[in-house]
Amino acid sequence: MLQGALPKGEVYIGHRDAGFSIGNVSSRNSGDNGLEFTLTTPERVFALKAESTDDKNQWVTVLEDVISTPPTAADIRSKAYVCLYVIT
Repeated sequence: MLQGALPKGEVYIGHRDAGFSIGNVSSRNSGDNGLEFTLTTPERVFALKAESTDDKNQWVTVLEDVISTPPTAADIRSKAYVCLYVIT
């Protein structure tokens, strides 16, 4: 896991085996027309909302690719990581 706090608005995204996942929010309960999804980290669950169905599909696809790809030895040595910039 990345050591130290990230700057405000950055979220470390790691591998699925470390507790990271992407999920859908039930549109029946959220009233979002199916545009909301979640990014779950070991520390927190982030509720995210796309602007369109195409945007949501692209976000989910990219995030799934990131959490499905194990870090390489070089990634671990260099402490490389992927960040999602959250605008609040």
